[in-house]
Amino acid sequence: MFSACEFFSPSAEALGAWAGLDQSSQEEPTSEVYRRVVTLDQGMTDLMYSAGAGGYIVGVSTLEKHGMFPDSVAKILVSPPDVERIRQLEPDWIIGTRNANSEHTAEKLSKLGFNVRLFSFKNWHDVTRTIQELGTYFGTDYRAKNATDTLTAQWRSIRNLINIGRPSVLFLTGEKSLEGFGTDTHLNKMIEDAGGYSLTSKLDGGKQILKSDFIAHAPADFIILTPDVAESLRELIQKHPYFAQTRAFKRKKIYLIASELTLYPSPRYIEGAKEFAQIFFTDLFTPLQ
Repeated sequence: MFSACEFFSPSAEALGAWAGLDQSSQEEPTSEVYRRVVTLDQGMTDLMYSAGAGGYIVGVSTLEKHGMFPDSVAKILVSPPDVERIRQLEPDWIIGTRNANSEHTAEKLSKLGFNVRLFSFKNWHDVTRTIQELGTYFGTDYRAKNATDTLTAQWRSIRNLINIGRPSVLFLTGEKSLEGFGTDTHLNKMIEDAGGYSLTSKLDGGKQILKSDFIAHAPADFIILTPDVAESLRELIQKHPYFAQTRAFKRKKIYLIASELTLYPSPRYIEGAKEFAQIFFTDLFTPLQ
């Protein structure tokens, strides 16, 4: 199995600085002011920092692995939610990503009286709108605009490089049952932004289990996996022998890509798109060693 390149996974604070710091929903921002926020997933934490509002976070999921937080930020179990610990934090807003399987947690917390909102994402523009909306809520509009301007310029630079072919791509995640992403998710647009075509982009709905026959016979020029599927070609074939039948396997076009760059819609979307583009068009990019 081939890895596109080594990648640097910055902390949440570093993300804000990298994005140029010192809207997913169609709802209009309100004048409400939030001061104590709990995020349910990595993506929303990154979005808060990019909007210049990371200092308002009082709790994050125990599943977050790619942030460096002060001691004042609690690590809490969110699936199932540790309700008592969340109560102790006294959040006035709990936010998450709809495509991050947070629906059950959000429903339970809402019924208990917490102010909960899940944001939806289908493309890069939803990410920038969310950053700007968060900036409005927290009075950090200027920093949010700086972030979206910088990130969007990087997104355009990637798209401007892609002016040839559209290789077909099968993106898979999941430890036991392998899952792909349908029309209601951002992954297909990320692959498209990088110059590829996702073979699951026409499937109705969000993340869903794919049958082994679909995977084995998909006309994929590239198969791209998250590390939970397998971390080596040997492990992949041991767990899923039918991969040996795929076109991508026969052409040695199976790659790994980091979960945090792909599964959560956040400012890391840019790095994820660049990783995809480096896989599809190796002659256009200099791989990081």
